[in-house]
Amino acid sequence: MADIRHSAPAIGDKLENGSTAADVARRQKLLTVIYFLLISTLMIGLCSRCSPLYPFNNWNDANCFFTTGKAMFSGKVVYRDIYEQKGILLYFLYGLCYLVSSKTFLGVYILEVLCLTGFLALAYDSALLFLRRRTALILMPIIAAVLCGSYSFYYGGSVEELELALVYLPIYCMLKSYFKSGDCIPSPRGIFILGASAACLLWSKFTLLGIYIGYVVFTAVLLIKRRDWKRLGCAAGMFVCGAAAASLPWIIYFAVNNALGDMLTVYFYNNLFLYAVEKSLFKYLFFLGGAFYQNMLFLVIAIVGAIAVIRSKYAPKFKWGMFSLYFCNVFFIYVGGIAFEYYAYGMAALSVFGFIVLAGKAEKLGDAWREKGLKRPGRQGFAALAAVTLLCAAGFAHCVSFNSYYMKQDRDELWLRHFADEIAQSEEQTLLNYGCLDLGLYTETGAVPVTRFFCKLNIPLDEMFDEMNEAVRTRKTEWIVCSAKDEDDALINENYDLVCKASGYEKKADDVEEYCLFRRKTA
Repeated sequence: MADIRHSAPAIGDKLENGSTAADVARRQKLLTVIYFLLISTLMIGLCSRCSPLYPFNNWNDANCFFTTGKAMFSGKVVYRDIYEQKGILLYFLYGLCYLVSSKTFLGVYILEVLCLTGFLALAYDSALLFLRRRTALILMPIIAAVLCGSYSFYYGGSVEELELALVYLPIYCMLKSYFKSGDCIPSPRGIFILGASAACLLWSKFTLLGIYIGYVVFTAVLLIKRRDWKRLGCAAGMFVCGAAAASLPWIIYFAVNNALGDMLTVYFYNNLFLYAVEKSLFKYLFFLGGAFYQNMLFLVIAIVGAIAVIRSKYAPKFKWGMFSLYFCNVFFIYVGGIAFEYYAYGMAALSVFGFIVLAGKAEKLGDAWREKGLKRPGRQGFAALAAVTLLCAAGFAHCVSFNSYYMKQDRDELWLRHFADEIAQSEEQTLLNYGCLDLGLYTETGAVPVTRFFCKLNIPLDEMFDEMNEAVRTRKTEWIVCSAKDEDDALINENYDLVCKASGYEKKADDVEEYCLFRRKTA
């Protein structure tokens, strides 16, 4: 793949219509951003259950995040007063979304659109290193459609999705550094930004940090090999300063609220040591095989990009650098031996270079056709081509997304709506998810948890079971919602009365679950 350079007027030059090149560049940049926002709005709107086109996002994890963010913005201290397993930055973002809309995922939808737009901007800037501007623009809705329509995109609102741009940033920096200056190490400013971005991932979900670890190790080895101690010290200092700048607000937050110990225990110790690490190589490969099968399209494209790097005439340092990023990204996502479906979206960033390789092939094919007399489309023709590509890509994403069927559900017919109506009739609307993750009733009712463990998380923590059982025993909340499998639980029936039962769809149209709503006994 060649590095394509384009000549352009100098910034101060006057053009025929009286505008300067700077005016044209600003207008072009604004239109490009609007184009990316349009792509993101459409793709997220069709593929995410946070979208207004869907009745509700009934994913347990998204509701856990929303409930925790709501509690945080209602005065509770994360980890100390309310227990959840992800990072404080994620809850802060969901808290902002709660301020946008307290009982819907409208704010999360807006956040998803902005995050995808940021990712597309980085992918586009990377593509301009190899492709013509028009080709790069046409490529963006295709990338967005493949990723948003993938299985690992899941219900929408995952950490992997929201921070896709941060996961891609090291690859972006590697490409820009090598193809702009011939080096694989960014400028001090770029390293500072990488450090800050790494800290953002640290305070969201630290298993996504692998790609940054790969960059750090590669940079250290490369500079040590060169014996460039001054630059090594500068790089280390700038990275640490960036990470410290992005971490300081959260450290202050926990320190002021006397919750540093809770943060270290809940977020770091429990996540690192309470989960059983899978040591079986067969099981590990099984996880990877499942992820590949479910997300075959974007992972095959990622492999195409990796093969292109291996077979290229690029410098060995670039090849080793890209290998470090790819390998560490995959390894640290799955090293813990646990693999939920949405984990694979953490590898979506690896596909961008593969998309660029394939687009380069298409561009060369177009050049060959033009040599045979095919004319290059004008502005209007290109605008029409871009519009058709966007609509076709959106149609593809909607067809392959497993969320599409749920768009037809009537919000008023959701079991959550029926339960919320029952709860709204009581003076006290305190609630507990018992024996299950957050089912969405906190979001639907607007209730803020009054218990530290507001739902059962996927972690073997005795304290969680003890406190939840004690909450039921002492009838701490007015209402309990649980799966129908716990309907006959002796502890619940001793202290609560069954009010109603309802069923609803989950991941697929034929995936139906039944739920129970209990109310505190008066006697």
